[in-house]
Amino acid sequence: MTAHGEVAVEDLKEGGLVVCRFGGLRAARWIRRQSIPGTVQYADVRAIRFAPGLIADAVPRAPLFVSAGHSMLIGESLVLASDLMNGITITRDGHRDRWDYFQIDLGVHDLVLANGAWSETFADCGRFRDRFDNVMDYRRRLPRPDARPSRSHQMDRRIEGWAWRICSAGASCRCCSACMP
Repeated sequence: MTAHGEVAVEDLKEGGLVVCRFGGLRAARWIRRQSIPGTVQYADVRAIRFAPGLIADAVPRAPLFVSAGHSMLIGESLVLASDLMNGITITRDGHRDRWDYFQIDLGVHDLVLANGAWSETFADCGRFRDRFDNVMDYRRRLPRPDARPSRSHQMDRRIEGWAWRICSAGASCRCCSACMP
C-alpha cells in the first residue's frame, strides 16, 4: 500500500511513499530483487503461499506469496512464513521456472500492507544484502559503509520488543497448525 493506493511490490519505485504500521508514510530507500531459477532443488527457495482470508476476514485479499524466511504479523507477533505452514491454507508453492522475490528497504525495520496483511520490510542481517541480484546498484548509491544504518538502528524499537513466537492454540488466527480447527 502506497500513499496513492495499492501497488504491486515489483512496481514500487525507490523514493515512493509506503504506508507503514509504525512509521506512517516512509520512503522506499531500495527495492531488493532476487530471482532464483526453478532448477534450484532446495525447498527453502520455493515461496510460501497464503490463501485469501486466512489471517482474518478478507486478509489477505488475494493469494500472497512470500519467502520462507519472511515474517508476517499474526496477532501481535511476527512469525516466519515457514513456521506457519499447515499444508492447507499456507503451503509451499509448486514448481516454477523461477521465483522472483522483492523486499522493501526503508532504512528501518517496519511492517507494510501486502494484500491487506501486515508483512515485514527488509532488515539487514549482516551481509544478507550481498545475496541480492541488484546489490551493485545499492553500493553505487550508498558506497560508504557508514552510509548504511547501524544494526542497532535497523529495527523500529516497537517491533524489537515483540516476542517472536508461533501462535498458541487460543490465538484463532486460522494460520498455523496449532490454530486450525
